[in-house]
Amino acid sequence: MKQQQQQNRNININQNQSSSPNKGVGDILFLLDTSTSMNAVFDFLVKNIDVFIEKLKIETKAINQWDLRVGVVAGNRLEHFIMPFNNDIQKISNGLKRIMDERKKANECILMGIDLALTELEWRKNARRIMIVFTDEKLSTNYKPEVQSEGLQEIIKRLMEMKILLIFYSPECPDYKSLAVLPKSKIDFISSKNDLIERNRLEAIFDSLLKSLSASFYHNIQLSLLVNYETRIYNENFKLTLL
Repeated sequence: MKQQQQQNRNININQNQSSSPNKGVGDILFLLDTSTSMNAVFDFLVKNIDVFIEKLKIETKAINQWDLRVGVVAGNRLEHFIMPFNNDIQKISNGLKRIMDERKKANECILMGIDLALTELEWRKNARRIMIVFTDEKLSTNYKPEVQSEGLQEIIKRLMEMKILLIFYSPECPDYKSLAVLPKSKIDFISSKNDLIERNRLEAIFDSLLKSLSASFYHNIQLSLLVNYETRIYNENFKLTLL
């Protein structure tokens, strides 16, 4: 899959260069923790993402009026599901359902997931780039926490160079708190995983996301040349399933 995406990279970038700089262009990536500890909340979270995307289409008409794409990276130490950026609502919904049905249970590896999102997906250089992360565990309980922590500064560097706006939901954690250095990013610490299954709390999260994303596409922004990273920070051989 990696080699196939490498072959497509130049084609995608050249096509994207023709997009109008005045048109709202955005790539939104959902990065989801599919670990064992997420069992009680994962299905509910995914269903709310599905509803959120439908609202984004209906309330802002973003998919139709603007060049907006949604992608997904979801996984743990055993496997990661990767849905390339696209604007097909039904495909996105089907992919989320497949993740719910097929995911395996194992320890989370959130920073390694971010690493995959930065290297395995095609982020457009003329787009607003947004990554939304959901996890219910601190880095200290992740798979290989020391190894992940060692790569944290490089993760921050790459997110900053790619001008990705990070929206991050997790328990309070010193490592994740350091992500707040990223410009305009939002690091929101949840008190417990119950925050992700409490309906009012989760609906409030997505309503806030919808408002902020909708507003952002009404304003022109200057985007510098996008850095495309092809080499991963972490040398882990995950099973990758392309959706």
